[in-house]
Amino acid sequence: MQKSGHAVRVLRRIALALTLASTGCSLSSEGIAGDPNFLEDVLDTSASGETSVTEDSTMGDTGESPDTAVESDTGAGGDTGAADSAGGGDTFVADTLAADTLVADTLVADTFVADTFVADTFVADTLVADTFVADTFVADTFVPDTFVPDTFVPDTFVPDTFVPDTSVADTAPETPAVGVLKVTYGEQPAASYSINLSTEGTIDWAHWGLGAAGNWNHKSGATALVKGTIGGATRFTMYPSRFSWTGGTPTASVTNTDEGIYHDANAEFFQFDAAGDSTAERTLKVYGAWRHALVGGAKTSATVNISLNDSSATAWSGTLPPPGASDGTDNKMYWVEIKYRPVASTGRVVVKITKTAAAGYISLLAATLK
Repeated sequence: MQKSGHAVRVLRRIALALTLASTGCSLSSEGIAGDPNFLEDVLDTSASGETSVTEDSTMGDTGESPDTAVESDTGAGGDTGAADSAGGGDTFVADTLAADTLVADTLVADTFVADTFVADTFVADTLVADTFVADTFVADTFVPDTFVPDTFVPDTFVPDTFVPDTSVADTAPETPAVGVLKVTYGEQPAASYSINLSTEGTIDWAHWGLGAAGNWNHKSGATALVKGTIGGATRFTMYPSRFSWTGGTPTASVTNTDEGIYHDANAEFFQFDAAGDSTAERTLKVYGAWRHALVGGAKTSATVNISLNDSSATAWSGTLPPPGASDGTDNKMYWVEIKYRPVASTGRVVVKITKTAAAGYISLLAATLK
């Protein structure tokens, strides 16, 4: 009896496993795997419809008496039996299995709302054709020019009336350019007998008769003065005047010479000249002497003539002794100062002293130019 009951329980377990598998449960569920009698109780109930009355496991053992199990087992064959006593007479109270109620998930299918496609409404452009307004061509009205010919008025020619010139023609010839020639002369005072030719003659200077009648000294390198013509002049010493110079030629320097030359015959003369400057006035100064006759007291005389060789000024003429000169038979000194300016660039002043008496002496000693 015990073996057949055991076999029945095995079969029940297999059936339960199949039942649970069909519902998605398993024997490993909490409260099932840990209680081997649970399966048997369930199978007994499910297979035969038996009703068991069990105490809630929470009541457990009371300790007053051994566990008591009252089972009413209604089987297919109507067998009624007492439950096995296990564990030394313990009463096994099977757990009441409340089968899980499986609520299947309600699948709500997604509602697919298809996009509503609204087709674009194509509005075709309305083509408005341009209205062509043709230009209105207004032809130019050609108005021909009215040609008015010029009226030609011929010039009235009035011949010039010729009025003869009644002015008086200038009969005087054109006045040529005029040079300058101014002459002064007089007796040399004793206080000015000593003369330095180099100092006074800045342009040139000259001395006649040093050592011999024909000797002539002048400023070295200068050419303004020339020796000129002395004729048959004679050298003389002891004139009151004293002449000195430096920078001369052929004698370089002399101090206080009293020498000079003279004429004693009538019509004998000295003549020389000096260069002029057409742009500036120059001054030529001539030094000489006169002496009356020692025997009988006859007077001597001479003429002095001065002119410009370009004739640009009026020539001058004077006589010796000069007016107002002192009388006596010793040598008297004279000076002639000439200021001149010729017109021609080559103009020169010409000096000529001519003896006009048989008695006495006329002398020439020196000249300076500045």
